[in-house]
Amino acid sequence: MVIIPSKVKIGGLSYTVNITDWLKIGEDFGAEIRFKDLEINVRKMACERMQRSFLHEIFHAVFDNLGYEEHDEKKIDEISGAFYALIVDNPEMFNSDLIVTKNPENTVVSRPQSNITQ
Repeated sequence: MVIIPSKVKIGGLSYTVNITDWLKIGEDFGAEIRFKDLEINVRKMACERMQRSFLHEIFHAVFDNLGYEEHDEKKIDEISGAFYALIVDNPEMFNSDLIVTKNPENTVVSRPQSNITQ
């Protein structure tokens, strides 16, 4: 599941996220990003569509942060769709119970002791 927060930080910029019935870009869209206003607006619709549209706008923000002035809408849609599928199909990868420990030799990922079964 993709959680749509009320704020999301991308590339050091904090975007306000609004769930709305109306988008400035028109009724044919699921979401929009307003770069100058640091705002992502997501239209009310089926939960999965809202989540995927939200990720789509996040990728626009990432591309903008990387300095891309032109965003290929087809590529953004493909990348966001692929990441949406990755998140939905592999929820255990994004479980907050995972602990990542970094040290000079390697990185170890483990679960807290209370979740380990023998």
